[in-house]
Amino acid sequence: MSHIHQLMAAGAIDILRSTIQDAGGNEVFFLAGTDERGIIQEVTPLARGNDSAVPALMQVAAQSDVIIHNHPSGHLTPSQADVGIASEYGNQGVGFYIINNGVDQVYVVVKAFQKEKLVPLKIPQILEMISPEGAIASKLGGYESRPEQLRMTEAVGTAFNRSQLALIEAGTGTGKSLSYLLSAIFWSVQNKQRVVVSTNTINLQEQLINKDLPFLRSVLSPQFKAILIKGRNNYVCLSKIDSLEKEGEHLIESEDRAELKALIQWAHKTSDGSRSDLSILPAPAVWEKVACESDNCGRIKCPFYSRCFFYRARREASSADVLVVNHHLLFSDLALRGDTGRYSDVAILPGYSRIILDEAHNVEDVATDYFGAQISKFGLLRLLGRFYSIREKERIREKGLIPFLLARLRFLEKQIDVKLYTRIFEHVQTKLIPQRENLAFVLTSVFDDLAAYFEGLSKDETAEVKVRDSCSGSATSPRAA
Repeated sequence: MSHIHQLMAAGAIDILRSTIQDAGGNEVFFLAGTDERGIIQEVTPLARGNDSAVPALMQVAAQSDVIIHNHPSGHLTPSQADVGIASEYGNQGVGFYIINNGVDQVYVVVKAFQKEKLVPLKIPQILEMISPEGAIASKLGGYESRPEQLRMTEAVGTAFNRSQLALIEAGTGTGKSLSYLLSAIFWSVQNKQRVVVSTNTINLQEQLINKDLPFLRSVLSPQFKAILIKGRNNYVCLSKIDSLEKEGEHLIESEDRAELKALIQWAHKTSDGSRSDLSILPAPAVWEKVACESDNCGRIKCPFYSRCFFYRARREASSADVLVVNHHLLFSDLALRGDTGRYSDVAILPGYSRIILDEAHNVEDVATDYFGAQISKFGLLRLLGRFYSIREKERIREKGLIPFLLARLRFLEKQIDVKLYTRIFEHVQTKLIPQRENLAFVLTSVFDDLAAYFEGLSKDETAEVKVRDSCSGSATSPRAA
């Protein structure tokens, strides 16, 4: 037990006590902020529970913050659930305290961490670098001083130092890339905190990686590492390549064989493993058969893990100071972090502390894609087709994972009990495959009915109609169907 007044200011204790009373003495979770001495000064209620079940919330909390909750029983010994939650928060540099309802006793499960000491950017020195007499000007022929670039550089540096948001509109020719890259590089090197630069177009990513960042690397004294990060689907999966080579007869449609054969040959020669390394891009449906996917990835259990192009790229990213990504990858990462509550750990991207959004006018549509949900009839039917489909013109008519697994089962027929083999085979033929066909019929009927419904809402066929579900608050549109 620790003395409550050694850990909390009187005002914070009053807020804790009154909030618990308002909750009827039930358990309440709080987020608390500390000062330089580690004393709790500010308290914010996060969630209210009851005396038998408390919501274990993994909210966003910065290092040196403390999560506090009360035990109505007055017994402050942490439960197994408390220890698990405290461990999760402790990994993020967040403390964890348990108090009684009177807020005169406290059990420190994880002590509050010290506030992170950050090295602020020296903005005048950065501005000097892009002045007519600066280091950058000396490396660029015909360099012109741009007042807009100076103002933008100062605004970005100030936002970094103050942990603030900055919304900046810069015209063509301002030199905005150099403005934000200078702050990003110095911040990441000085504070050992990774910075993400997110763009909407491949052209801008290539400009940053192939032109701007190499130029700054030749000018700046602090050495830094910048990496272009691509989504998992951009990399070929060596496990899929191996399966296609061994079992291609069952998994490859005849019209795709030539293209897939070329991809298999390329997979054995490429050093990058990325789709951009191909001279000619394959058809999307063909690339899908060889692309990395999170759903069927064996990760460390995969026999190709040490050679995996995707994980090799992720290992490179973990040692980078600046990550260049596109908006889709960034918001996919943010969506995952939002689901798990782990904003400092590795998700799709390694942990980072600052984000720069270039071409930010495209962010709204991308954010909607990742924080909303979309389904389509074609997408669901294609997914069912990957399990089982019939091709009338094929030598082997049945295609998909189900026929493939049945073929493997026949191969193992003599190694397993004949009754078990017969039962599995009959179950697949009499129940699984018919259920797949019934599901495809129901899906088609539902989507056709939805389309007819939406068409009846508007006479203008080109107009987008949105219907809000009053129960869930979600919006539906015919384009999503």
